[in-house]
Amino acid sequence: MTRRTNICGVVQNALPATIIILVSYITFQAFYNLIAFKSLLPYTDAGDFWRSVMHNLVPMIALFATNFTLVFRLNRLHNIVYKILTDVIISFIFLTLINLAFLFYMHDTPSAHVDWAGTTFCNTFILMGIEMSFYISHYRKSLQQTEEYKRRVLMYQYNALKAQVNPHFLFNSLNILYSLISIDRQKSRQFVMSLSEMYRYIMTQQDRERTLLEDELRFLRSYVEVLEMRYYHQFKVEIRGEESVRKQEIIPFTMQLLIENVTKHNVISQRYPLTVSVRISENAITVVNPIRPRTSTTSTGIGLRYITDLYRQYGKDFVHCNDGKVFEAVVPFL
Repeated sequence: MTRRTNICGVVQNALPATIIILVSYITFQAFYNLIAFKSLLPYTDAGDFWRSVMHNLVPMIALFATNFTLVFRLNRLHNIVYKILTDVIISFIFLTLINLAFLFYMHDTPSAHVDWAGTTFCNTFILMGIEMSFYISHYRKSLQQTEEYKRRVLMYQYNALKAQVNPHFLFNSLNILYSLISIDRQKSRQFVMSLSEMYRYIMTQQDRERTLLEDELRFLRSYVEVLEMRYYHQFKVEIRGEESVRKQEIIPFTMQLLIENVTKHNVISQRYPLTVSVRISENAITVVNPIRPRTSTTSTGIGLRYITDLYRQYGKDFVHCNDGKVFEAVVPFL
């Protein structure tokens, strides 16, 4: 079934190319006959006709194949001007080689010759058509990628918002608050303030594309305070280099997502306390944590791929690595 499907796909892809080649051949052969012989059918017999077809159709197929391979496969230049210029130069080098190969093949036929002006015009027409096809397909692909990117962003924003107001997280937070009220009123007030600051930031930043680093760090402290009480101070986040904070910007909730990944995928207990290091430099902010994987969770990497794609839209590289012992993520400033 799979083999049959693949064959059908090849046939469907080859059909448009075949039609283009045949139409191009008929058009150029008709023009050439009219110009050179003043007739559409200047052939003495059927044999003469088929010899003419083979002598002209085969080089045209070769031109189409070489130009298509050049434009769609070989030339990977991103600059449009350089790409088209390179395509033109290499294409006409191929044309020269094909014409010379034809002359070599037909060296025993005295009447055989190459119409350099006609083949040049033909090759120009074919190359222009393939270039147009390439940029039309590239444009359509870009539109599809943009739509897919928007869909993924919307899906992530929806899932992130659900995770941030997750009933399970809120339920645990309220349980902690209930316990603190009877034990330490001062800590319970601090807990309520941290929780309210966290949700206030979520409400104000959820529709923004970028935020100040100092605001994100303020939200991170509130988020970490809640997590510290939730894990009975077995979880800590150490922030270093705050003197480097100026007016740098990052994507909202980047730090929250990274810290959430740490708590989601690692064991945190009295026996295995966990400390995350956050280092701020002039150009980036680095998050490092030891790896103690939970056996009950599996990582899909959706969040990290989202961050990577989103920073790439700004021309920035979000880098993360996992050597099995330590996880490190480097968040560039926008």
